[in-house]
Amino acid sequence: MHVKIALFTDAFFPFTCGVSSAIFQQANALASRGHQCFIVCPAAAERSLSGLHPNVRVIDAGPTIPIRRFMGLRAVLPSVVPRYRWVKRLRPDVIHCHSEMALAWEGLICGKFFGIPVIGHYHTMFAHPLYLQAAGLPSGAWAQKVVWSYSTSFYNRCDHVLAPSRAAASLLTMHGVRRTVSVISNGTPPPLDDEAPPWRMPSLEGLGPGPHLVHAGRISHEKSILTMLESFHGIASRAPNTNMVLIGDGAAMSDVTQYLQQNQLEGRVVRLGMVERRVLLRERLYGLGSIFVTASETETQGLCVLEAMSMGLPVVAVAKGGIPELVTHGRNGLLAPQSTPEDLAPLLLQLLNDHELRGRLGSAACLDVHQHRMPQVAAELEELYRKLIANGHATVAPADIDRRG
Repeated sequence: MHVKIALFTDAFFPFTCGVSSAIFQQANALASRGHQCFIVCPAAAERSLSGLHPNVRVIDAGPTIPIRRFMGLRAVLPSVVPRYRWVKRLRPDVIHCHSEMALAWEGLICGKFFGIPVIGHYHTMFAHPLYLQAAGLPSGAWAQKVVWSYSTSFYNRCDHVLAPSRAAASLLTMHGVRRTVSVISNGTPPPLDDEAPPWRMPSLEGLGPGPHLVHAGRISHEKSILTMLESFHGIASRAPNTNMVLIGDGAAMSDVTQYLQQNQLEGRVVRLGMVERRVLLRERLYGLGSIFVTASETETQGLCVLEAMSMGLPVVAVAKGGIPELVTHGRNGLLAPQSTPEDLAPLLLQLLNDHELRGRLGSAACLDVHQHRMPQVAAELEELYRKLIANGHATVAPADIDRRG
């Protein structure tokens, strides 16, 4: 039974983030199994979409406005009528909403109207103080409560809820989501893509002998990017052969530049800017470093962490959110209890000074991501879709789906 899947998302390329990449990879994997996928997202006509499977179509959601605090992200102007007409004509078997923003609500409304099962997928900790601050909003307890109330009102109207980690699922239930929440990983990247666009490697003559640190991802304040740089600054004098490679771009890049200038680190941090994810993987740019580092405490799973581990890199990260479900301290990486330079810097120095430990943790990292392989993720999504379609609007027990326990 091949399934017709409508994926509603307010975040997709050219806005680069883990959600965009997860949707891209999962849609391709589902399409390769014979299913039809339709990605309903902002401004589809304005982007190059090389690499999509022929069974995946991108549907332009219509007029948008930029969200300036999140570079590249655009908000769709609410207009449920075009979506109603499109869903009426297409009649998808299932609607899978990858956010709780405007487009997701439109998908939910259409699903309810036409009797189509709707899945709500929780990807982003919008109620976390760091996200609220990055958006220029109040971040106190009352503001967090308001945002959680908004999010739970969406997910409680869905027929089923997905989360990429047990930690994310627990957050949902703790804050009042009553629907069944299943856990399915975002998945590791597929095999290297020889058809990815050409890319010219910038000069890395000043990188030095290493070992080096590498970070890839959106350069945003909610990712604690300055904390990561402060951690590197704390060890820079004791690791003179070590530099950092920073891959990505985002709203915090001007602050990053200012910090590097003020602390004489411009020559120690190589910034590659935005690199398309398929190019990032094909060129094995994670391999420019010997250790992947992140200070983020807002990851529902951490797609860049998964990618780095799949490339055999040990990880230094923070024991928050979904990260501890990927990184086991002393096995495939090292975990700091808090996102502070005082907690992260000693771990970086320990791993930089121990070649044998780096090799052992990196080997385990590569092994441990096998359970997150994209074919398995696609099979689990496929099973969930089929059960929801068969049961109508009845819920599906999480034990039937979550195999990560």
